[in-house]
Amino acid sequence: MHEEVKEALLNGVAKLFRRPPKTSVTEWCEANLQLGTIQTDTPGQYSTRLTPYVRDVLEDFKNPSIESETLCFGAQTAKTMTMMAGLAWSLVNKPQPAMWVMPNKDLAGSFSETRLQPLFMDCEPLMELKHHDRHKWKRMSMEFIGSVFALIGSNSPANLASRPVGILIMDETDKFAESSDKEANALELAEMRTKTFSSPKILKTSTPSTPEGAIWRNFLEGTMHRYFLPCPECDGEIVLSLNPSKSAMPKLGCEAALKWDQKARGPNGWDYDKVEKSAHYECPHCKGKIWDRSKTKMLRNGVWRQTNPYADPRQVSRHLPSSYAPWRKSSWGRLAVEFLKSMESLEGLKGFINGTLAEPDMAQFEGGDNGRKEAVITELTPLVKTYRILTADKQIDHLWWIVREFIPGGHSRLVAWGKCDTEDDLETIRAEHQVNPDLTCVDSGYEATTVYQECARFGWFAIRGDDAESWVTHDKENKKSFELPYRVRIFDPYIGTKNQGKKKIAELRWSNPSIKDILHRLRNSDTSPVRWEILENLATDEYWRHLDGEFKDKVFNPRTGKIKHMWVKRSRHWPNHLLDCECMALAVAMKVGILKTKEIK
Repeated sequence: MHEEVKEALLNGVAKLFRRPPKTSVTEWCEANLQLGTIQTDTPGQYSTRLTPYVRDVLEDFKNPSIESETLCFGAQTAKTMTMMAGLAWSLVNKPQPAMWVMPNKDLAGSFSETRLQPLFMDCEPLMELKHHDRHKWKRMSMEFIGSVFALIGSNSPANLASRPVGILIMDETDKFAESSDKEANALELAEMRTKTFSSPKILKTSTPSTPEGAIWRNFLEGTMHRYFLPCPECDGEIVLSLNPSKSAMPKLGCEAALKWDQKARGPNGWDYDKVEKSAHYECPHCKGKIWDRSKTKMLRNGVWRQTNPYADPRQVSRHLPSSYAPWRKSSWGRLAVEFLKSMESLEGLKGFINGTLAEPDMAQFEGGDNGRKEAVITELTPLVKTYRILTADKQIDHLWWIVREFIPGGHSRLVAWGKCDTEDDLETIRAEHQVNPDLTCVDSGYEATTVYQECARFGWFAIRGDDAESWVTHDKENKKSFELPYRVRIFDPYIGTKNQGKKKIAELRWSNPSIKDILHRLRNSDTSPVRWEILENLATDEYWRHLDGEFKDKVFNPRTGKIKHMWVKRSRHWPNHLLDCECMALAVAMKVGILKTKEIK
């Protein structure tokens, strides 16, 4: 054995068996971690000065009595950075196998390269334990003396089931892969890997999605810690809430509500500048106004308090909305503006409630009002610039179709709908209504091969619904990843035939749950952010029967034992073909940029 290698091993073994430092986890992290420009806008020595609420989370890494910790945190609250810091401390001071699970392998790999490995490489105590063999330092796995660390995608059951670990971090758990007939779900598979360790550490984080989602259920089952702040006016303890009466959080009686000047709303909408400047919290005790400039001092004097006295103390859970974040982009004025803008977006408040308030969206599953809310018009007024989209749903011996006309900005109106026998008939209809072939598509869920070849013949493209909520898209130029409710593939429809290689077509895959949620919002003319209209003579009983062919209901999955909210047909034989056509038209409009949708960062 080479002397250098021997010496490195001896030094490593000596460090492995040294006693953990007497300093706190927070002190160790602030002394040994460096942040680069990738991790933060303010690079330099790691500090919790602006985010004192993360200190208790860091100290929990050292506390052997805590087995599981659930962080139901909003965006920009430093939850990921906190887990990275706690992991670095653990690998140095309590070395044991560790695993970080993310929704899929691509996200895990990107996170490793851009955030985690740069932090590790700037940490001197951790690099002293790095294995001397460079082949054991990879994108998805890193070996240290005394521990092995791996990153896994939740959609890889084999990897999840083959790695016993003492430290398990699960990020964005509500997006983890569901169970199958052969495998348990990703959460269960990952947690089973910790059973061979006497005092494992399991951390779960996510923005909540639905009331039945894993992260929200774990939060309610745990200690339900919340961060209490002193009111700068009366010194009474408060917790921050957008609107306590509509919050999904259990009521405590000390919630401060976010308010702004209602005179900022004019005939043409909100004056966002006035909203931002006037936004403040109102103390529930003294009714005093609390301004954003007091936030930093309030955070320093804040304290975590358990609000569920009946929970197992080994199962800690914490809730923290984005209103606690100290950054300028999370100022109370900006959050008020974000809330108002979300009300006017296609997706509605769901993203704001989930990502900013860190709560499940309860209201979207409540029953709708009686009576129709759609905008019905009596005639088509001439428009300067329009885009007509033709979508068709193929059946055994016919096709249902619609033509919807869009203008830039997303306003649209139904121009025509009907049923035809063949693709040749559909081409005639396309020409009659002056629809560009590039904006004509046929559903490929039935007789896909035939649909693909007919699309190639007429210059159309194929389209298909999918049960996925969204798909990850990578922006290589800006080195960012985001999610969209659609994706596109280009392929050869003639592969395996004599015409192979002569032509390629596109297939647009759209998210069944996400697009139907958006259509449901657009149909309500009272709250829709854009006009979604139907010509009066087209709004027949048959059309409405198709449009009302599905409703959102709670569906129990006996395989997973979970309840999920899904769009389901009213009955097996109830028609919903025009509903699918309307959904496909929205997906096409989003893909070509006529209808704007927010990217989910």
